[in-house]
Amino acid sequence: MMKFVLVVAGLAVLAEPAPAQTASPLTGGGVVSISRDGELWRVVVTGPRAGLASLCLAERSRVRILHASAAIGEGVYEPSGDAWVLKSGFEFALRDTRKGPPAEDERRAYLGNKGWVANADNSGTRPREFLILLSDGARLGVTLFRLPIR
Repeated sequence: MMKFVLVVAGLAVLAEPAPAQTASPLTGGGVVSISRDGELWRVVVTGPRAGLASLCLAERSRVRILHASAAIGEGVYEPSGDAWVLKSGFEFALRDTRKGPPAEDERRAYLGNKGWVANADNSGTRPREFLILLSDGARLGVTLFRLPIR
């Protein structure tokens, strides 16, 4: 049985066992919805206006920041003494360009290599859809920065 916790605005809103689908409001407007899609989890972040979405995924002894804006990228933090240090910086991929979004085969390859993928959108107006392979006991936090940031 999958153990899963979603944290929105610092509050744990889901616990184990994970439900098949749920939706929770975001502080400041918007909603995050989560559903199971086979072995993947689908996390959709919808804001009240254009924005940038990131997921904070805590697994065992590391935290992964999964970011989606005009491109997608991941940063990995690990503990070192009393601090968390960046072990792997963001390398952005699958950029949404004037020619359009990346091809589906590129998205599938990224998912196979990284264990997650999201839709890139250079306007920031579409809902962000993340597909993630989650490990047992993972904790997931959701952030949405609305644009313009003031």
